[in-house]
Amino acid sequence: MATYTQDELLKLLSDPYTVRRLDLTELKITEATPEGLTQIFAKIRGLIREFKIRGFRELGLGLNICRLDLSANQLTYLPEGLFQGLTKLQCLWLNNNQLMALPEGLFQGLTTLWYLELNNNQLRALPEGLFQGLITLQYIELYNNHLSALPEGLFQGLTALATISLSRNKLSTLPAGLFQGLTALAAISLSRNKLSDLPEGLFQELTALRDLYLSHNHLNVLPQGLFEGLALSQGYPQLDGNFNFGPEGEIHTLPEMGPSVETVFDRIMAEHDDNLDILDRALGNAYPGLTFSDEQIKTLDEARTRALGQKTMLFKCITKKGVPKEIGDIVLSLTGHHFKPIP
Repeated sequence: MATYTQDELLKLLSDPYTVRRLDLTELKITEATPEGLTQIFAKIRGLIREFKIRGFRELGLGLNICRLDLSANQLTYLPEGLFQGLTKLQCLWLNNNQLMALPEGLFQGLTTLWYLELNNNQLRALPEGLFQGLITLQYIELYNNHLSALPEGLFQGLTALATISLSRNKLSTLPAGLFQGLTALAAISLSRNKLSDLPEGLFQELTALRDLYLSHNHLNVLPQGLFEGLALSQGYPQLDGNFNFGPEGEIHTLPEMGPSVETVFDRIMAEHDDNLDILDRALGNAYPGLTFSDEQIKTLDEARTRALGQKTMLFKCITKKGVPKEIGDIVLSLTGHHFKPIP
């Protein structure tokens, strides 16, 4: 992949002798700004038109960008129409920037695009119809942003779409028809959001779906038949780490999915700062005997160290027959395994 700084590329595109030998079919631009990118793509479009008019169309072939990497440029916004005319573009990396919003129609006309990365930005919302017309798009990476909601028809018509990653956002709910008609969809990642419920029929008719990640959300109840008809690779979706706190610190969780001590800590530290009182109530309900209200413990980090130490001791008590009765109704979750007391 040819790599240039923004200023280097602008200089090369302004040289009539150098530009004829340029191969930008696979291009990475560094030290880019929105204004500089606008100049670059305007120059490229103009050169392609000029070569075509003069009958030297083959000279413009090297200017037809197929793979474009704009990642890690600290871009905060992208101008409208920035990618207009890049009709050969297949792969686009916009990840690891500081993008907070995207203009409507940004990807319009990119009918050969099949791979798109928008992860690790600051996106808070997406415009309706952002992906409209991207009929060849197969992969969308949107993880690690700040999305709290999605437009109803965001993925409508993307019949080639195979993978959607929306993990590590702030989604609390999803539109009922979000995945409707996506018959090629094989993998969906929605883990580490704030989903408290899922609409009925959300995954209906997704016959190609093999991997479904829903772990570490706030789910404690699921619609009946939500996963009916799915042929998932493991036979079931990933659902660990789902629970809610009640008003008294009680934990509401999915059946057979008791949260681990580490998961409870992570949720409290993320949502309740350094609140030892909430921690004491929550862990007291989930793991009787683990209390942290004494005067010696001042921070959640200290409490976490103590909790993990106690859990290790409890783990050592586990025998081949299960957990001894004297431990009570503790549910331990260690390395993904759930242990329950003997009846």
